[in-house]
Amino acid sequence: MQQLDAAVEAALIENRRHFLRFLTRRLGTVDAAEEVLQQFYLRAVSKAFHLRKRESILTWLYRLLSTVLADYARREATRRRQETAYAQLQALTQEARELESTVCTCLYTLLPTLVVYSNSADNSIAPKTG
Repeated sequence: MQQLDAAVEAALIENRRHFLRFLTRRLGTVDAAEEVLQQFYLRAVSKAFHLRKRESILTWLYRLLSTVLADYARREATRRRQETAYAQLQALTQEARELESTVCTCLYTLLPTLVVYSNSADNSIAPKTG
């Protein structure tokens, strides 16, 4: 088992440049590729005990790398959706504040001109007409 873990570690070290190039081509930036590569290394080291055959190490690593890349893409898509929703909420909140301000200004301007009419017998509130 330790021999297999050492083989995984060696494969990770030997193929780092290839893994990074693979990720950079798919993600477009070295920074994003480095981030995914770190996640991949952590997952590879923590799951190395699942590997049964020494010959399949590189195949297993690329399959794991693809899985980590897909997980990253899903997280990024979720983050972008949440950022968009937050921006839309902020825009709506700003519009609501502006609308409230407009309504209040309009109401306060019109308030002195309002006339109250009453249907009750006491017409003391109603304006006196002729």
